[in-house]
Amino acid sequence: MQEAESRTEFEAELRQQLAQQAAAHSDHLVDALRAQRVKLEAEFEKRLIVGLQAERERMIEEISAVINRVDAVEAAVDGQLCSAVILLFIDIGDVSSSPPFDIIWSVMVVWRITGIIIKTVLCCVVYDS
Repeated sequence: MQEAESRTEFEAELRQQLAQQAAAHSDHLVDALRAQRVKLEAEFEKRLIVGLQAERERMIEEISAVINRVDAVEAAVDGQLCSAVILLFIDIGDVSSSPPFDIIWSVMVVWRITGIIIKTVLCCVVYDS
């Protein structure tokens, strides 16, 4: 009878030790997984920031190229516009009379404002993203 009680007591202690080991192992796994999650989240955030910065730089380069093209078109149109307005007034009026430069100036100002608006919109796209 004492042997049966001893055996029961031994089994109870064994179960308790196994339960404690299982709990300790479970806690260790939770801690290890938590640490791994933190590490992976930090790595993901770092990669995300690097990727976003690279994408932003690429976008800025593309917008700069577009602005440069707009500047080139603007310069070409400026020259063509002046020539066209001057030729228009020469065709309409007396060859000896000079075209009214206030009209030429007004047309050029409108053209410049349009270019500034386009550039502003392009820059807003870059800085809003």
